[in-house]
Amino acid sequence: MKRSPHTERTFRSLLPLCLLLLFGLLPGCNEEKKPFVKPPTPVEIALIEAVPVGDSLTYSASLIPDERLDMAFKVGGYVKDIATAPGPDGKPHILQKGDKVTTGMVLAALREDDSQATLKKATAAREEELASLREASINFERYQSLYNQRVVAKSELDKAKEKLDYYRATVDRTTHQIEEAAIQLRDCVLRAPLDATVLARAIEKGSLVSPGALAFTLGDLSMVKAVFGVPDYILRQVKLGDAVPVRVEALGGETFHGVVSAVSPSADPKSRVFDVEVRIANPELRLRDGMIASATLAGDVASKLVLPISAVVRDPGDPNGFLVYLLEEKDGAATAKASKVAIDDVLGNRVTLASGPPPGARVITTGATLVHDGAPVRVIK
Repeated sequence: MKRSPHTERTFRSLLPLCLLLLFGLLPGCNEEKKPFVKPPTPVEIALIEAVPVGDSLTYSASLIPDERLDMAFKVGGYVKDIATAPGPDGKPHILQKGDKVTTGMVLAALREDDSQATLKKATAAREEELASLREASINFERYQSLYNQRVVAKSELDKAKEKLDYYRATVDRTTHQIEEAAIQLRDCVLRAPLDATVLARAIEKGSLVSPGALAFTLGDLSMVKAVFGVPDYILRQVKLGDAVPVRVEALGGETFHGVVSAVSPSADPKSRVFDVEVRIANPELRLRDGMIASATLAGDVASKLVLPISAVVRDPGDPNGFLVYLLEEKDGAATAKASKVAIDDVLGNRVTLASGPPPGARVITTGATLVHDGAPVRVIK
């Protein structure tokens, strides 16, 4: 087929360009294609630990003072005075929560006018009755002498004796009234029966209080009690004198050592648990009334291998088996190595092992389901 001159000229002009492209592609065709290499799997690791594990149980407990007293006036009246204590600035202030009191210290006093008036009235009545008693005694002696001389009849002597006995009884009655008035006068003053801390104050100066109304609440915080409830099947693990560790989160998780001092003989009718009291020495008064703590009752404790539950995976070669992947490092490269394990128990998000790698072995946790034996890995955390 004969090409036209125009077509011939176009073909000749494109021929060098085609040859150039052909020779440029030939080297690329001769190069070998590199195989794809999977990058190392990012994983996180943890150490296998040998920790004491047993049937110990932890209970939430409340701290209360070893001794707590509600103080009240036996008599009623207006509050005349309330004791003071030095404040942070050195100036005295009326007793308030947290202040310390000592044995015999006057906490508050009522107005004594009424009690003093009652005492004076009873004293005056007794003096009057004593005078009548002396007169009746003289009359009786006189009638006794006259009766012995057979001047008066026996009935006259009996009347004199009856009058003497009456005034003796009235003197005894007024004497008791004086004692009662004196007691009421003493009851106008409220004293601390022990060294303690003020937990609450319910009165103010000038307020009218009725007999038995709460005035102060005192607590001995030099010794505190951790109180918690346990079910009946745990009672066999609780004995008087047992040492019980008590952990207080409010003090940075510090653990205090206490001793079981009391176990309730009957269960709470609503919760059906038995109250247990653990006494804890508190000489520095760091433990406060109302703090929340956790008390641990220990059982049979043994050292077992513990690791995160996320590190345990199914054994591909055994449907009933489990394994973990250990981190192996060699020549700067990290790989996963499979190791069979036997699970003993599950504790929250951790498991204990009946058999497995030794303590301190590094196991893969996050990413354990993405690797296989010998797989390259990269630790990210």
